[in-house]
Amino acid sequence: MKKIPVLTGIILLAYLLSCGKSVEAPAGITFLIGDVKVNGVPARQGDMLRANAQIVTGDQSSCDVRIGESLIRIKESSSLTLAQLSAQGSPENTLLALESGKMLCKPKKLLKDESFIVKTPTAVAGVRGTQFSIEADREKTTTFKVFEGEVKVAKRTSQLDANIELVIEKAKPIEHNQMVTITEKQAKEAEKKVEEVLRKGADEKAAVQAALEAVKEDLYLKPKEITAFRLEQFKEEGEEIKALNGKGTPEPRKAERVVPVPEGTLLVTRQEVYYVRNGKVEWEGKLITPPAKTADKLYIASGEWVFCARPDGLVIWKKRLVNDGKVEIQGDRLVVYARGAQKRLDLENGEDK
Repeated sequence: MKKIPVLTGIILLAYLLSCGKSVEAPAGITFLIGDVKVNGVPARQGDMLRANAQIVTGDQSSCDVRIGESLIRIKESSSLTLAQLSAQGSPENTLLALESGKMLCKPKKLLKDESFIVKTPTAVAGVRGTQFSIEADREKTTTFKVFEGEVKVAKRTSQLDANIELVIEKAKPIEHNQMVTITEKQAKEAEKKVEEVLRKGADEKAAVQAALEAVKEDLYLKPKEITAFRLEQFKEEGEEIKALNGKGTPEPRKAERVVPVPEGTLLVTRQEVYYVRNGKVEWEGKLITPPAKTADKLYIASGEWVFCARPDGLVIWKKRLVNDGKVEIQGDRLVVYARGAQKRLDLENGEDK
């Protein structure tokens, strides 16, 4: 690893962000109301989303997202990460992480090699063409309601996250007009017992199988934990899911834009610029002129790259563009000077304007 000198510049190394490979996917925002942000950037209808994108909705706000042929609605005061998306044209394998809030789900009828999985801090669920809602409150209590089809649900334990599909495969489904609530206490109890079993196993695969068998009474739902409900009790919620169509209300001349996923860290001294990812310096250049600034972002051009970063160094987007090292902000555009010409980029994602 290249040794980095003591930094006295404008950006300090607050942390290094390690991200999985970003995958281009057929996911996008079809409709939104109110305050909705993707990776900290105000969202717009038509935005295209990549894997690891985090969507946060404010008070009295919501948005609809199409993932392939599946649809979800993220309700107000929610935080959701698109943890896994499949590449365009590939079988749909989706993993959503609902950190808090509420989501309405309408997955397509999945094929044999496809999956639609949702996890919260205390639960995991897998479906094959159904309609359901999921809510995770601030106390980490998760509630599932199934309005059509069935959903396989289990308590979530961190030790089995790498085997989440196997966990769900062995789970008991809850069916239409049934609901279940999983508390943090229940999840912690299951996690403790899984840890005890895994500690005894020498072979990892065998240990996981043993853990699933040994803790099935704690990990999986008991009949008494599943409650039936009348559709009239949640009629409005059921009708809202059924009405999801992914069309929204088109805005005229609204071009699709890709919302960038932050990746890596930018380090700047008085003369040098370093791009660090996964703990390694992947690129370095010279700082020719001071960065352009907004209230929450810095823009730097250096040789062959243009970067947009937060004040703590997290890189929001980067664009390969041979330049003279000079940038300035003009309205909603970043003007990059290159060989006597000007290149205009979108401030939010670095796309050509």
